[in-house]
Amino acid sequence: MKPSVTFSYIPYLKGFSTKMYKQVQTNSAGDMQDYSIFQGGIYGTPSLSQRSGNVSLNLTNIVEAKVFNRNDTTGKPQKVNIIDNFGISTSL
Repeated sequence: MKPSVTFSYIPYLKGFSTKMYKQVQTNSAGDMQDYSIFQGGIYGTPSLSQRSGNVSLNLTNIVEAKVFNRNDTTGKPQKVNIIDNFGISTSL
């Protein structure tokens, strides 16, 4: 079995720096909207409205069987893979 645990957290960033967000006019009526200077970048946009977190748990296993050959007199079993990388995962 190979267990793994992953944790990610996105903090509330609006109060940290006002240079990350700009107010832009979205139409001719003068409506304003928050715009991130990182929008469209390869790393994405920082969270503007809320913080979030995620925990993921994963178990991976290889299911094997021991097979004895009828014509073999040594009595040693041969391992046979039934399922490679059988996995169960969940996220909270």
